[in-house]
Amino acid sequence: MEAIDDVEDLKEAAQRIYAISGAVVLAKGGVRLSGPDAVDVYYDGGTLEVLSSAKVGEAAVSGAGCSLAAAVAAELAKGAATLDAARTAKEFVTAGIKARVSSHAPFDALWQGGVR
Repeated sequence: MEAIDDVEDLKEAAQRIYAISGAVVLAKGGVRLSGPDAVDVYYDGGTLEVLSSAKVGEAAVSGAGCSLAAAVAAELAKGAATLDAARTAKEFVTAGIKARVSSHAPFDALWQGGVR
């Protein structure tokens, strides 16, 4: 794909990645896609689900993607099903973005204690 500009493109990307790899896919779109929501797409070959939450500003937050992956891994290690792990990870990252840390850097950073 040349570009991923909206949720429909992200869905297509997730399906293409699955077709190539056979692996469950959580495609992160976040705030970079058009629209009022930060969206990620889950696809496991049967279930296609858009995980959506209202954007918290328009700027990307450092650590969101890494934290999403780590939260999914943690949930899977606890025995969660893949879709449940993705949903919980999305909630964790959204809370961390809402509680983000500002500094003199050119970007804000996700605060991983945001769920508390």
